[in-house]
Amino acid sequence: MKEIILFILFLSFFIARSQDIIIRTNGVKIEAKVDEVGAKFIKYHKFNNLSGSVFNLKVIDVAEIQYEDGTIRVYSEVIDISESLEEVKSIILEYFNSYTYWENSNDKKRYKAVFEEDYIRLRVMNKSNTKGDKGILYDFSKVYKFGKIDKREEDVTFLNIWVSILVKEKKNLWEKHKLVIRVKGHEKAVTLYKELKKYNKLILEKKRNTKRNKKN
Repeated sequence: MKEIILFILFLSFFIARSQDIIIRTNGVKIEAKVDEVGAKFIKYHKFNNLSGSVFNLKVIDVAEIQYEDGTIRVYSEVIDISESLEEVKSIILEYFNSYTYWENSNDKKRYKAVFEEDYIRLRVMNKSNTKGDKGILYDFSKVYKFGKIDKREEDVTFLNIWVSILVKEKKNLWEKHKLVIRVKGHEKAVTLYKELKKYNKLILEKKRNTKRNKKN
C-alpha cells in the first residue's frame, strides 16, 4: 500500500513537471505543451486539453517559455501594465506640453495635450498660449503607421503618425488621420516618439486583457 501511494505521488510530480509554461508579457502564465516556435507565432496545446484545439500566440506577446526539461527561453521582460501605462502617460504629457507645436506654426502655436481616459486630445493654443481650440481626440490603440523621424533643422524635428481620430462624436465615427508634430529639440522628439510607440503597445495589451477577463 505504501509503495502504491509513493508511486502515485511520484507520477503526479512527474506529470506536473512535464508541462511547458508560457509567460506572457503581461505576466499571465499558460500551462501548455509547446508544439512549434516560429518567427512570429508560437503554437501550443493547453496542458489540460492536449487533444483539443491548437492555439497561436504572437511571439511579441511572450516574455519567456519554461520548458518541461528545465530550459528557459527568454524573449522580453514582463510589463506591469497598470504602473507602466500611468508612467508613460505622464511622460507624454510632459513632452507634448513642453516641446511640441502645431505643424506649420514655426514654434508659435503650442500643442496642449490632455488624456480623456486612454484617448489623447490635442489642442492648438494661440500665440500667447492663453487660449486653444477644442482640439482633436486621438485613439492610439489604432495606429496605422509610425513614420520616420524627420530632422529638418538643427533644433526642429517632425514626427509623422497615421492614427485614428474622432470625427463625429454622436455617431462615434473615427477616421484615419496624419498627425504631424513639430518638436523643438531632436532628442526630445526621439523620446516622445518612443513613448508614443510604447503607449500604443500598452493600451493594445490593456484591451486584450479586458476582453480575456470578460470571457472568463
